[in-house]
Parts: sequence; C-alpha cells; structure tokens
Amino acid sequence: MSTIVLGRARHGAVGYGASISCSLFEKFSTALHWVTELTSGNSNILHYLDDFLFGGEANSPTCQETLETFKKICSDWGVPLAEDKTVQPTEILTFLGVKTIWLIGSSIVYWANKEASSRPGGLHLGLQNTGAHMIWIGQRGMKWGDLNTVFEQRLLNRPLPSFLVIQLGSNDLGISTSEKLFSDIECDLLRLHALYPALKIIWSDILMRRYWHNANCGQAIERARKRVNLRVKNLVLSIGGCAIRHSNIRAKESNLFRYDGTHLSKIGNDIYLNNLQGALEQFMRSGGPAVFPQ
Repeated sequence: MSTIVLGRARHGAVGYGASISCSLFEKFSTALHWVTELTSGNSNILHYLDDFLFGGEANSPTCQETLETFKKICSDWGVPLAEDKTVQPTEILTFLGVKTIWLIGSSIVYWANKEASSRPGGLHLGLQNTGAHMIWIGQRGMKWGDLNTVFEQRLLNRPLPSFLVIQLGSNDLGISTSEKLFSDIECDLLRLHALYPALKIIWSDILMRRYWHNANCGQAIERARKRVNLRVKNLVLSIGGCAIRHSNIRAKESNLFRYDGTHLSKIGNDIYLNNLQGALEQFMRSGGPAVFPQ
C-alpha cells in the first residue's frame, strides 16, 4: 500500500481548500491507477483519492512487483510518495484506517451478538469510532475442535482480520481433561500464530457457570476452568497476543445468568459486552497492556 502526498507545494500541484481540488485529484489518481494496472498486469488494485492498495496471491511476488511498478511510474511522473505510509507486502494491514475484529465462539458469542445489536454502539460496540469493524461468529454448542474449520471457512471469502477473539472451551470441560483441552488449544494457537504471524490472538477467559453439563462435580470443573484459563493466558501472551479475564462475571451472582445457570442473562451479557469493548479499546492502543482488566 502506498500514499501520494496531496497538496505538496510544487509547480502544478493541487492545493487543499479549492472546491474543485478533490475532483481533479481523483481524476489524476484514476489515471495513475489505470497506468499502473496496465503496466503491471495486476488488476487487483484499489484506490481512494491518494491511498492505493495492491493485492495478489499469498507467497507470490505480485504485490512487491506492483509496488515497484507504481513507484517507478510516480518517479517518472514527478509524483511524491509518503514513504512513512508505504507498507511492504504483508498478509494483514489497515487500509483507510479500518481494523477488522473477528469474535469466534459458542453460545456466549451467539447471544452476546444479539444483545449487542440493541445496545448503543451497536454490533461494533462503539469501536467504529476508532476505525474498527466487528464480525460475530457465534455457533451454539461449538467446541474447541471446531475452531480451525470455522476460521478457515471464513477466510475463503474474507481477508485475514487484524484481531481474533476466541471465546471457546466451556463446552469441552467435563468431556476432556484440563490437560487434554490445554494441549489441543496450545497446538491450534501455535499453528495459527505460525501461519498468520501478523494476526493478534485474543483469549477471552472461559466464563464461570452456575451449572456445568456433563459434570459429576462442579467444583472439579471450576478448578479445571481456572487451570486452563491461566495456562492459555500465559501461552497467548508469549506469542504476542492478549487476554480478557472477565473477573466480574461470578457464578455466585445468580442475576448474571439465565434460569439454566449456563447462559448469561441480559445483565450478564451487558457486563460481558462492556468487558469486550473495554479490552479491545485497550488492545488497539499502541503499547497498551496485554491483559484486561489490568
């Protein structure tokens, strides 16, 4: 991706402020777009005024070659580029300031999605003001073993997100031991990190429940939940990710849960969504703490 310097003080430049400036500059950018596409043979080019985006197959030289072609044309035409805003080929970047956040999980995500749609800030939790776009992927009954399939299927027709929030594991407790569950989580998260190193993985703690299905002893499941959360948090932090703790959602507070003791009530969902919003705002700030709450 590269950015043309708009309004540079030089002969023939289009300055800011004039009513016709944007129209003239867009005509110029369209011409530059067309010549770059024709010269490079790459039709996967987008532009918005002075921002240009070049696409291509993963692990191919297409993006780099198109960028070099674009730079040469700009040099020949005397068009200055903002080198500090030029990004070398990568599998993930922010274009026009938009950061995509995927939230994948089981019924917790499914019901939180529905609750978010009626809240102030909407499905994007008010984060659209910071250039973020939320995509909710909630499947009732989803288990950890479903993550890779769901993620890869979504990638077939969507670009890689900037952030991946994972809310999974609760439906595996009581079926798998905590050691087996952590081993599966560790394997899959390390795989994701190796395949998509620019993807920021965010672990959202497995929530408390008042009632655990498939559990002979609720206290044993609670101990397993704590062990898994702690180990996964440390793992995610070690690969540059983040963690959300949800320490304010406690099983002893019955008003946070529905009658089944498993799913969150409206109050519980409000707290959960507030946690998500606060955490994501913190994580998107450069240099911010990697665990929420601090």
